[in-house]
Amino acid sequence: MAEASEETPLLAKKPDGEEENFDSMNYDARKLVTFDVFRNFSGTVWTKPSLWKMMGILLLIALCGASTVALVVSDPAKLNVGRFQRISTFLEVVVGLLLGFFLSSSVQRWYNCTNGFLELFDAIRSLHMQLNALGVPKERVRLCLRYCVVSAHCLDNDLIAAAMSPEDRAAFLQNQWETIATDAEDGSVFTDKSKSFATLLANEREILAKIDDPAQTLWVWVTSLLTRMSADGEIPPIPTPTYGRIITIAEQAYGGIRTVR
Repeated sequence: MAEASEETPLLAKKPDGEEENFDSMNYDARKLVTFDVFRNFSGTVWTKPSLWKMMGILLLIALCGASTVALVVSDPAKLNVGRFQRISTFLEVVVGLLLGFFLSSSVQRWYNCTNGFLELFDAIRSLHMQLNALGVPKERVRLCLRYCVVSAHCLDNDLIAAAMSPEDRAAFLQNQWETIATDAEDGSVFTDKSKSFATLLANEREILAKIDDPAQTLWVWVTSLLTRMSADGEIPPIPTPTYGRIITIAEQAYGGIRTVR
């Protein structure tokens, strides 16, 4: 029974020649020292409309100030601009420090996000090993793992959608729900070992599509399923240390999701 569960891949293999999807955990620091950094604007501050709006306002203020000086002052060369130069020098130092802090916090944020994903995947793997070791029926194991993998899939989609505009975000999430859903009415469709576990039934998709945080909601489903399995005698009862260990794994997954967020 354990061998049969191990034969099913958590993620389906991609056909040859198919382009690999964007991975929010992928970070290639080597591109930062090449000219590619000047061509990649996706997810950067340069794509934010608020930045260009503020730049336009500041440019307008600068033009108004320059026009006022040109019209009011007969000889601008006689103006004492030493104070402005000192302010400019001070701002150069401050802005440099702020940029350094921002870059450091951004890299640290990515590092914590990656650790959160790894913590989530470790929890899924540990839960899989626990259920196999306890001899849980393979249908239950597949159902539990399917919810776990879909949770990670939803979390990844949330990160990608967070960098999009509200209009693009809604369309992207809707498309993602359609790609991971199936029209089957029950779980018999998942007996095909070549299929990915990152798939939802139609009724499951309908419920999760209305929820703001499907990643954590799926782990609520997992813990409810574990409790049902304990009541049915498929895993040790609630008062036992083994059940406590299994619930601790679910709490580890919660912690990983919170770290990513």
